[in-house]
Amino acid sequence: MTEWIKSGVMAWLSESPYIDDETVLVYFKGTGLTAMAEGLSALHRPPFAHGGDPAPGDWGVIVHHGPKAYHHKDGRTASCIDYEDPDYVGEHWPNAFAPLITAAELDHDRDDYEPRLTRLIGDQLGLPALNRATMVVDQDLVAAYF
Repeated sequence: MTEWIKSGVMAWLSESPYIDDETVLVYFKGTGLTAMAEGLSALHRPPFAHGGDPAPGDWGVIVHHGPKAYHHKDGRTASCIDYEDPDYVGEHWPNAFAPLITAAELDHDRDDYEPRLTRLIGDQLGLPALNRATMVVDQDLVAAYF
């Protein structure tokens, strides 16, 4: 599930480790792809790639810019994790994942911090593995940014 972390999602999708990739992989459930893409675009985080419109009850996936990972539940932000600043407390505290992360004793100074954190969150939420074959990339948007 985490083989894309070291290079970034867009570099992994293009199979090119040389892209300067600062994108975020977003899993979503309970809303359609169009609504998710419009919401991200309104926040100036255009969707570079997506996994298609999910069936009701299934996870959808979309890729955009931004260093923070938000967990939304029932229309509200439940937590926010900043991969670049592990001490970030921010506006969504107490973070719903804080006890889980603390119990896992993750050390942000270790090279495997991001893959371990992502695996921990993915396992907790039951997220499916990212499948390169099902992703659709907006090549024009990618070319404009990378």
